[in-house]
Amino acid sequence: MGFVEQTLDTSAAATAEDLNSRRQNILACVSELLGLLGHPESATALQASFPAGDPQQDPRNLLRLLYERGVHAGYARRRVGTLSAAYLPAVVFLKQGGALLLRRIDAEANAVVRSADLPQRDIVYSIAELEALADGHVLFGRPMAADTAVDSAPDLLHAGWHGLIGNTFKSALVELGGASLLINLLQIAVPLFIMQVYDRVIPNEATSSLVALVVGVVLVLVLDFVLRSVRGSVLAHASTWVERVLSKEVFARLVGRAMPKIPQATGRASAWLQDLERLREASSQTVLTLMFDLPFVALFLMAIYFVAGSLVWVPIVAIPLMLGWAMLAAARLSRLSVEQAQASADRNAFLIETLRNEETAKLNRLEGRLTMVWDGSAQTLSQLSRKIRQAGSTLATGVMLIQQLTMVGLVSFGAISVINGDLTVGALIAVVLLSGRGLAPLQGAVQALVQFKQGVIGLSALQQVLEQPGERDADVQCVATGRLRGDLALQDVRFRYSDDQPWLLDNASLQIAAGEVVGIVGGNGSGKTTLSRLLLGLQHPDSGSIRVDDVDVNHIDVHHLRGQIAMVPQDVVLFSGTLRENIVLGAPWISDERIQSAAASTGISEFIARLPRGYDTRIGESGVGLSAGQRQAIALTRALLIDPRVLILDEATSALDQETSARVIATLKRFYNGRTGVIISHNQDLLQLCSRIVQLKDGVFVNVAVKGKETR
Repeated sequence: MGFVEQTLDTSAAATAEDLNSRRQNILACVSELLGLLGHPESATALQASFPAGDPQQDPRNLLRLLYERGVHAGYARRRVGTLSAAYLPAVVFLKQGGALLLRRIDAEANAVVRSADLPQRDIVYSIAELEALADGHVLFGRPMAADTAVDSAPDLLHAGWHGLIGNTFKSALVELGGASLLINLLQIAVPLFIMQVYDRVIPNEATSSLVALVVGVVLVLVLDFVLRSVRGSVLAHASTWVERVLSKEVFARLVGRAMPKIPQATGRASAWLQDLERLREASSQTVLTLMFDLPFVALFLMAIYFVAGSLVWVPIVAIPLMLGWAMLAAARLSRLSVEQAQASADRNAFLIETLRNEETAKLNRLEGRLTMVWDGSAQTLSQLSRKIRQAGSTLATGVMLIQQLTMVGLVSFGAISVINGDLTVGALIAVVLLSGRGLAPLQGAVQALVQFKQGVIGLSALQQVLEQPGERDADVQCVATGRLRGDLALQDVRFRYSDDQPWLLDNASLQIAAGEVVGIVGGNGSGKTTLSRLLLGLQHPDSGSIRVDDVDVNHIDVHHLRGQIAMVPQDVVLFSGTLRENIVLGAPWISDERIQSAAASTGISEFIARLPRGYDTRIGESGVGLSAGQRQAIALTRALLIDPRVLILDEATSALDQETSARVIATLKRFYNGRTGVIISHNQDLLQLCSRIVQLKDGVFVNVAVKGKETR
């Protein structure tokens, strides 16, 4: 029984906790299913990424979860006895809630299942017994084929721009190409219709032929409308899909990456979102339509040659002129776009830093100087934007000039051919129309060069984000540790934040037995907070090892590790939302009774009771509106609620008033009974909870005192 449950008067399980138990049971079965299908992932990791709700009542999130992990999944009403081998393994949902994993049906027609309670042991039921337990629904899946598997964001971006487009449309490339071919073929119909009217219908007064031609061209235009609508819908859907996949993956990578030793500026992270917006614009429906139409420029050149022979040389000469003009502008546009992206990132970083330190700026009368810096950065960005617009305008104007000269050339040379009797008037009009239609995708692509260049820059920046290492190496196999005992060990650990700084830990070793509470003292900057980060896997030692229950922390799933080792830091940051949401941040299934009990033990229930909306009171970003002591008390409450085996306190009571601090210390004294504790503090009352006090000095641990006697 957890610490908070022991303080309750009732032993009845809360509905919210029943739901959590059911979720854990079902996700454990899904984890087993993924492992059998060749996509292993721990149940703890699935639990961390699974949204709130009951997966048994609404299985859509389970289907999405499996799909994102490369598994085609289905949820259907099926009796166990009717399941063929093609459906197995499958998750069988139970009437009383939860699930079992049906691995196979053996030769004796018995169902071989596994339970989340006994994950490594097969259990045998008769078909009738299992059907009596089941609610009639099953979840099954099959690994996706290599050519249909879901592309992750790194896969989409791996081959650059061409890889992005190719991977996005690989399943519909033939259909889109065929539709684009038909659309461009149908575009030839109108010029040919006009040519026939001028050359055949009018001279011969062939009214019946005119009617037939009109009916035919109207049908062609209707078909063209249908094809364009379908293609546009597919391209719009694909563009939106790319944006969603990349947006989700970029954010997930940002929050799931290994923490850098020296944190990057928040402004740079916000600039990555701007890079995503640039990429979205560069992969918009308009740009994608141009890319699919570009290859068919040759089709219109062939049509011009068929109608007017040597006049085709006029647009052929115009094409390299357009491309040459675009290449001249491309280098300058690329340079300016890179400078603009950097300037925008710097300005964002400055804005965020200023707002975060607004009070310091006011106290030091920095408003004027900060405004001058902002104005300078805004002026730089404005000048770069102006130069990009000018370069884009010059590019578009040059392309328009070449296109107009092409039309003049066609009409001039075509007129001579008409005078010489080599060409009809209708054919000349058709050639002019075909040339305009043929060069339109090229003209549009050149004019979209600004968007394209900015999209390529955004693509490059996002590749850097997605290439950042995660918290766990993909090649490292995490082990299932179950409930931790709480043994902690550092062996010859060396760590520093950069090569030009001294070692914070220099061949440091420390042993903390399960159930032992150890105090850590030391001067400012001695590495005490760094120690807590290392124990939680937020940072990794440069050498040496950190072990929990004799297992290297690098081999323990981070969600499992941080679900059983909690830390309360000195500087607590809360999220924008309600008080309840911040208190149950790591355990949203916790019942109201447990929340109130834990809140009472840390003293926050009193100030919450004075609020009109109580636990539903909304707090601002980073906990604006709450004192530092109130934020610390909320963080302590949050840590107690998850019932960790190890609780690390890093100056966690420094902002509490004397009365609240005494109440918290009394609560912690009961909590630490049988649990492991690491208390980083200079509060002597809090250090009284420790059985041993260790000093961190010059990068090593020195025993200062053992309860009841001095050591040295």
